[in-house]
Amino acid sequence: MEKDTLVYIDTNIFAEAALEQSSRGEAARTIIGALTIGRIKAATSAITWNEFVGLIYRELGVHEAARAAKAFPSHQNINIIPVDRSVLTEAASSIENYKLLPQDAIHHATMKLRGITYLISEDKDFDITNIKRHTATEFAKILGI
Repeated sequence: MEKDTLVYIDTNIFAEAALEQSSRGEAARTIIGALTIGRIKAATSAITWNEFVGLIYRELGVHEAARAAKAFPSHQNINIIPVDRSVLTEAASSIENYKLLPQDAIHHATMKLRGITYLISEDKDFDITNIKRHTATEFAKILGI
């Protein structure tokens, strides 16, 4: 993978960075740290905000959710891609072709339409698609951190 390759960050990486005290959580925090300092070029779907903030709301309550809701779009080194008609149309194909859940289909469609072929995610459901998935731990090793 080239140094300037755009990678897609799935919701679970943000969630594990915020909530997990395990080695997976530490690896996710490493990825988010690399993103923050501009070491990686990344994108995600606007639906990630919804999934992440909803999870924080359920796990930690309204005050932490409000904080997460404000902080998420402040990441300057991540391109937050809107969900539009073309994404939803492509997501329908992802559901049909790969049997993905609707939210995963939106992530897949977003990557496909933007030509993003690398994904950082703990979600094995993407392994049947044409996207190359790396866990946070694997990607941290690729970065050498």
